[in-house]
Amino acid sequence: MFKVSSQRASASTSARLPMQGKASRGLLHVPGKTLCIAALLVCYGCQWDGTKTPQDTPPAPVKVVTARSGTVAPAIHSIGTVMPVDESLVAASLPGLVVAMPVRDGQYVEQGQLLVQLRKNSRFIRLQEARALLNQREQELEQLENGYREEEVLQAEARLRSAEALSKYAVRRADRAEQLRGQTAISPEQADEVAYEASRSQQAVAEAKADYQLKQKGYRHEQIEAARAARDAQQQMVLHGEDELARLSVVAPFAGFISQRHTEVGQWLGEGGPVVTLTRLDEVEVRVLVEEDAIGQIHVGQQVEVHVDSLAEEPIEGAIRAVVPSADWRQGSRSFPVIVRLPNTIKSKQPRLKEGMLARITFHGEPRAALLVDKDAIDRSSGQSLVYVVQSDRRVRAVAVQDGMSQGQFIEVRGDLRAGDLLVTEGVERLRPFQEVTVLATAADEDRSKRENGRSTAFATDSTDPAKPLQPAGG
Repeated sequence: MFKVSSQRASASTSARLPMQGKASRGLLHVPGKTLCIAALLVCYGCQWDGTKTPQDTPPAPVKVVTARSGTVAPAIHSIGTVMPVDESLVAASLPGLVVAMPVRDGQYVEQGQLLVQLRKNSRFIRLQEARALLNQREQELEQLENGYREEEVLQAEARLRSAEALSKYAVRRADRAEQLRGQTAISPEQADEVAYEASRSQQAVAEAKADYQLKQKGYRHEQIEAARAARDAQQQMVLHGEDELARLSVVAPFAGFISQRHTEVGQWLGEGGPVVTLTRLDEVEVRVLVEEDAIGQIHVGQQVEVHVDSLAEEPIEGAIRAVVPSADWRQGSRSFPVIVRLPNTIKSKQPRLKEGMLARITFHGEPRAALLVDKDAIDRSSGQSLVYVVQSDRRVRAVAVQDGMSQGQFIEVRGDLRAGDLLVTEGVERLRPFQEVTVLATAADEDRSKRENGRSTAFATDSTDPAKPLQPAGG
């Protein structure tokens, strides 16, 4: 602890130099020496014993505000560009001659709307041929699945009965011929011929019976399956032809705006040739970069504020769609890409948000508890941030603080302060540590008085009694 004699203190007090603006509060200039604010605090603390006050310094009139507890959320600002959610270079999947192109640059098209029509006569003819062959295959399969007609079965049965009758007659003739042969009534050759006819008639019966049974059972399963496979193969040929025919009409894959045309009527397009650039703008995205120390405050789904300067409207509510977990650190960057999704409105076939507009994004981090003071209570003229606390004896105490985040008119501070401390907001430029003050009003009292009376009501203290607590006038 420094010791300062009362004589030196009195001499320094009587020889005090005039203050020069707000800068005089931070440093007191004495010929050949400069005393910092910390030394002033020590000197005033040593010379004031709680019973004496400087005779040449009257109480300074001030206004005060109360330090209060609250919460702050870090605000992260970044700038990006409005980009479409989807942008496609629509191309032709088949080669062909352009015969129609009904769209123009900047035109809004619905999903499925025709963009380009290619010549399709030859493919249409091939498709008709494939359809006719498919019809043939279907009829053949139907015939096999239905089996033989009833008339064919009856016909096979009739042939079987006829063959049986002929076989019986041939057998009786063969028996008689064998008897006559024993009596030498016929030659052996004649007997053998009759026996041969009988045997052949029996074979005819067996053949007719097998045919009759076949007609009753119908076609074989293998035949039906082979016909079905042929029908299915031809169906695929028809589908292929229909797909080719459809692909000759290039349509919009999604609703959007024609950014640029890449072909004209009469031009030959090769397979994969570009047709138009189509941009989807019913929703838009803004891609911004967030620094490493702030990326932990951001998560997918978080709501953000987006300001578009060219619209001059209220902020647009957006949501974070993705946080890319990869920075371009090889190039020295520690920033991470964040993608924000925004709704868009289309009026008279024109989007409100257009590709390329400048957008300012504000991210809000997780709130935390903080001590908040009015910004007017902070004095920065000495090169550091100071606040003056009004004590119960109506003397002020200078406290060094560190600034934090802002919240409207209030700002977060860290220092030797507590919620409820009275801080000087008006009259700071006239103060010195441990100087006596007269409190005119507090911010809360002024607001209440304005609401009740429509004018400001002053608050005062009894300057004759330093120990008397601060009270509003008339209280």
